Amino acid sequence: MRSVVVLLTFVVALAGLTPLAVAQTSDVLVLEGLKLPQGHQYEIYNAATKTYSKIDVRDVPAYYQKKTAVYDRTAKVWVVNASGHLDQRYAAAAAPAAKPGTGSAAQKPSGEWQRIHGKVESVQGTTLSFKADDGRQLSVDVSKVDAKIRQSLTQGEGVTVIGHEWVDAKTLRANYVQQDSSDPSHGGKVTPSASPSTKTK
Repeated sequence: MRSVVVLLTFVVALAGLTPLAVAQTSDVLVLEGLKLPQGHQYEIYNAATKTYSKIDVRDVPAYYQKKTAVYDRTAKVWVVNASGHLDQRYAAAAAPAAKPGTGSAAQKPSGEWQRIHGKVESVQGTTLSFKADDGRQLSVDVSKVDAKIRQSLTQGEGVTVIGHEWVDAKTLRANYVQQDSSDPSHGGKVTPSASPSTKTK
């Protein structure tokens, strides 16, 4: 008998918890840039007749696009006011669009090794201002690069930045900087090493 009571208690508790879990995950409808509680009653206001008419939650985005005033009767607030402005509490957060291959503004690019070709804009100490061929403006930490290379970099010079450590989406710590003048793939020539001295007979 005791086991039956325990089992019934568990079933009742489970039945009470399940609808709550569903409500928490499915109550808000995200549609066309809006987040709308599905259980709320939405109405549009007709200024000519001074009356309210019920509308379906899925029709709210269309009325917003037409700048028609929409009232949330349940929350007692205007979703869209008479001027056509949206209450930001109903705006769905959207991530900023990312340029191809750059990652979003909130994300660092991948930690894989990358070779990025572009032009030197300026060098301030160990910071290289760099414009990549794809249009990105990057700040490159060149503290790991040989001092002779850093000092030889000139404005407008073509270089390839090589590294994998990103501080953020626009700041890279470079391990190497290869100048076009020493890169055969960009029309440069590799400086030949000194010839070994010949032995005299």
